[in-house]
Amino acid sequence: MKQAKTIFIIIAAALLAVTAGCGKTAQPKTLEKNYGYSHGEINIGPDGAETLTIDKIVPPKAGLCANLEAAGFAITEYDRALDSDIAAQRIHAEKDGLFMDICYGLTEDQAIDLFASYEAEYKEYYLIAQNEGYLYAVSDEKTFETAGFETLETNGILFIWE
Repeated sequence: MKQAKTIFIIIAAALLAVTAGCGKTAQPKTLEKNYGYSHGEINIGPDGAETLTIDKIVPPKAGLCANLEAAGFAITEYDRALDSDIAAQRIHAEKDGLFMDICYGLTEDQAIDLFASYEAEYKEYYLIAQNEGYLYAVSDEKTFETAGFETLETNGILFIWE
């Protein structure tokens, strides 16, 4: 009798463990749309408020290319922004369906105007951002970090799937 009770408890525990995840569905990601300053912090110290500058938010072109090439991405450089006649230093990196597409050298107004073309081009993405005179789209969080970005801080437009 004692052995049957022990076997019953073991089987019940095993069934409970196996079915513990049943019926739960993963929360769908939602698109967060930010306009203006977002995802940043302001550190206030004895010398006053300290915020990140755009040069500390967006990695320099050479560093971004080196980081992505070291990770096995194929890099293509263009002298025009995506689907436009606007002069820019555009970097498109791709590897196994992952991507990073960034434009350097735009004015803030140009980057804002071009945002819709990135949105039309990339249907599946982690984020699309216009950060002052920079415009970029990234497939996933790992590629974003690999490229050299350390913060989501944005002073412009940020569409991000969370």
